[in-house]
Amino acid sequence: MVKTKEENGQFVVYVRGAVAASFLTKSEAESFAVKQTHYPSQEETLITYN
Repeated sequence: MVKTKEENGQFVVYVRGAVAASFLTKSEAESFAVKQTHYPSQEETLITYN
């Protein structure tokens, strides 16, 4: 679980209750939080045997 909180003028990102990173702007913190929760989709490959 990822949370973003403003603390002492910085935006702190928590991942599973532990501090993961802190940023000066909210947009940077939110961008980081999205990256932490994004799982890349797996690509499907068609295999043909001749």
